[in-house]
Amino acid sequence: MMTPPPVDAGPVADAGVVLDAGVTEPDAGTDAGVDAGVVVPLGWGRTANAPGTVGLWGTVLAFDPVDRRFILHGGNRAPAGSVQNETWSFSITNATWTKLTTTGAMMPFRYCHCTTYLPAQRQVLVTGGRNTNTTVDTSYTLDLQTLEWSQVMGTVPTGGIGCNAHWVPALDRAIVFGGDGSGGVNNRTWSYDPVARAFTQLMPTTRPPARRDAMSIFEPTTGRVMLFGGAVAITMSYLDDVATFDGTNWTLAPMLGTRPSPRRYGATGFDAVNRRWLIVGGTNDADDFDDTWVVNPTTLAFERQMVMGGPSRRGFSASGIDETTGTLYLFGGFTTGTFLSLSDGWTLRLPP
Repeated sequence: MMTPPPVDAGPVADAGVVLDAGVTEPDAGTDAGVDAGVVVPLGWGRTANAPGTVGLWGTVLAFDPVDRRFILHGGNRAPAGSVQNETWSFSITNATWTKLTTTGAMMPFRYCHCTTYLPAQRQVLVTGGRNTNTTVDTSYTLDLQTLEWSQVMGTVPTGGIGCNAHWVPALDRAIVFGGDGSGGVNNRTWSYDPVARAFTQLMPTTRPPARRDAMSIFEPTTGRVMLFGGAVAITMSYLDDVATFDGTNWTLAPMLGTRPSPRRYGATGFDAVNRRWLIVGGTNDADDFDDTWVVNPTTLAFERQMVMGGPSRRGFSASGIDETTGTLYLFGGFTTGTFLSLSDGWTLRLPP
């Protein structure tokens, strides 16, 4: 197994200092419509645990800006190894989970899938993933107004274990990249049209290496999908590269400066308030990580942030950004050494 290079801390911010706790969100009634009923600390803070009575790993959060909440579907509950088919809503205003009662098409039990929010339809797209040792090559949408699941028919992405999905406004499409399946990891790029309810496989001239479990965001200023790292073959090869997709082609960024060691499935999100990409932790299946990084989306330069009091080392957490405040939320995850899933919940809010 390839041994990842040691992490060079490089420049740090407020090393060894717990950043000022107890800072509230912006005042209620601002243009952003933020309700300041929940105190969000600067630095790391605790929030409600992941839903359920035991830990949860291998799922992702989709941010619903209308109701200011996260939607979470599926996941796994090791050590019991129970793959889930539940759908939950996390209210950011109240810091509470609510189990949603959904109707419509029966969703396969799945984890390690990818998902994104479709704004005009107020739907969440879920595609790919696995059920125990079986690849789930199906795609569904959840209507957040009716709470009805509908299957996307026709050709859909295959080999989607550990895929990445993001809504790209300029294209009026969701972009789905990569994943794993019976044919191994892939670097296929798909476009989803929510009006036609149809996927199209794109054929970019340039593509990044095939992978699963990359950490990815959509960056609205440049209109690019950005991804970091991932796994080429589990327990054998991990990546520390950055690739961007402009709607037509992928570009591999130059390997400049300090960056995290090769890894997969860290917590991540784009802080649009301060225009920065956040990456926390991840795993190379021999070691888990708890480091925190900020990436400049223009230069793609990484800077490690030394913020005390955060979550333990882990990968496979459910994560997402509250777009109104730039706060990263992280729930649960998985520890390699103990093979246990985790249930704790965290917030990360860095200073401007």
